[in-house]
Amino acid sequence: MSNDAAAEAGPRTWVLVAGTGSATIPMDQRLAAKALGRALAQRGFGLITCGWEGVDKAATQAFAEVLQAVGRPLSRSLKQIVPRPDQPAFFGGEVIYIDKGVPEWVESVRRAAAVILVGGRGGTYKTFQTALSERVPVFPLPGTGADARKAFDEIVEGWGKMRLYRHIGERDMVSLDAPTDSPSAADEAVDRLVDLLEEELTGGSAPRAERAAPPKARAERPGTKRERVDFLLVTALPEERDALLRRLPNYRKVPPRDDDVHVYFQADLAVHDGSGSYRVVVLPLLGMGRVNAATATGYAIKRWRPRHVVLVGIAGGVAERSVTLGDLLISEQVVDYELQKITEQGVQVRWSVHKASRRLYAAAINMIGEEWISRVEEARPGPGKPHIHLGPIASGDKVVAVNSVLEEYRNVWPTLVGVEMEAAGVASACFAAARQPEFFMVRGVSDLADAAKGSETVEAWRAYACNVAAAYAVELLRSGPIPLASAKE
Repeated sequence: MSNDAAAEAGPRTWVLVAGTGSATIPMDQRLAAKALGRALAQRGFGLITCGWEGVDKAATQAFAEVLQAVGRPLSRSLKQIVPRPDQPAFFGGEVIYIDKGVPEWVESVRRAAAVILVGGRGGTYKTFQTALSERVPVFPLPGTGADARKAFDEIVEGWGKMRLYRHIGERDMVSLDAPTDSPSAADEAVDRLVDLLEEELTGGSAPRAERAAPPKARAERPGTKRERVDFLLVTALPEERDALLRRLPNYRKVPPRDDDVHVYFQADLAVHDGSGSYRVVVLPLLGMGRVNAATATGYAIKRWRPRHVVLVGIAGGVAERSVTLGDLLISEQVVDYELQKITEQGVQVRWSVHKASRRLYAAAINMIGEEWISRVEEARPGPGKPHIHLGPIASGDKVVAVNSVLEEYRNVWPTLVGVEMEAAGVASACFAAARQPEFFMVRGVSDLADAAKGSETVEAWRAYACNVAAAYAVELLRSGPIPLASAKE
């Protein structure tokens, strides 16, 4: 089943998140709730809450942001079990109204395959007791204290008698006892919890020694260490990937892992002044479009924890802004045109704007000289040289090859210099990530988004445009646009 078909069919498994239900909650609980919302959405789970303020709302907001970034409908992935006559703190998804009292806990627990506890002030503990009676596995985050800690202690103390879990052991459960008092700590604790949740619900086949290892020891095992890189370079097409890899010295293909289907290439890129090197990873996408881009980039960000994400490749240029074939586009901002309202009067685009990295944009417009042009290895199909154009670039899933559509977009964004298909997804994934790496984009102009797109004459520019983007992007990084990690960390 394709990703789009899976999204239409709804989530594979529903998970209940329960916790402190007040507008003001401790920071460690808020960080944990947000991390849970993101992780559950990224891994394809459905979310159940009872619509309270606090943990419920924080988890739901983070969950909804990820779904929006990847274009999945919230209506099929969120259930809120709300007692009458209350209203949910977050409006969205399917709202199911029930009577106050016992049904509040029974209905939510019975609809879930597992229950996660974050903090809590009495009601969360009742959820725990209900889950025990319904034989639904419970995963507390004891680092968030209160009811979650109380439930955790009872689970560990009564492990031999409880027999609630089929595929995880006591040491697995004990490994959840970790702090959530910083964004990175919350991510680590939640990643571990969701790993165990998936294993319990699916009967995962990871070796017992690895499953039972505590979080720090597990993270240090060969092949599973959470690495951090300076730049994640994203490409959508094979020719974009190849043009980029030819300019990365001694690049190497990263060995595959069981928990990631994507292919990566890694390299160390020395800066021109000889002061050091950047750690670079190239992510070739599995297909074009913003949904594929958002999904793949989200996984890559979680794995590699990049400081910056740079999308490199080709795009359509806007001739009315003096853009010609083979030129270079630098994105000041990306404007997403995909969310649209269809009315009797026509289509109304509801624009969403993603700003580019201020640091990389400043470095780009201050890269003096044209030495980068000499790095373009592909022969230019026509006379002249590439010119750089700065400005907003439109992004969406539709291939634009009609002047009238582009003209309509320019009525709203008169300084638009180009149009492409992945930037909105990549930028959304950066925004939805816990550490929010900065986004940037470099595009070579392979067509002018008009009726000539796809013609033999225009197609002759594709390879050159790929090389223009790759040459400029690599030279930009080699100019040293950000502090070296060794000097900062």
